[in-house]
Amino acid sequence: MPFSKDAVSYINDPEFLLKVLDSSPDGFLLSDNHGNVLYVNEAYENVTGIKRDEILGKNLKELQEKKMFNTSVSLMVLEKS
Repeated sequence: MPFSKDAVSYINDPEFLLKVLDSSPDGFLLSDNHGNVLYVNEAYENVTGIKRDEILGKNLKELQEKKMFNTSVSLMVLEKS
């Protein structure tokens, strides 16, 4: 196992994982397997100019149809699976 037992306990902690994503300089958008937006970090907002409250809980397909963004990689992955 590449992680210590202590590290595994952190990895299994959702609050810790959200803190990691929140502190990342990279933009993250997480969706469920239906394309509903569950999480967006601040870096995503800064990079795209799209605010969390505009897309949280919304469906990626609907957002793409409304021209909120040109391409959704998450949506492409969901359509192929």
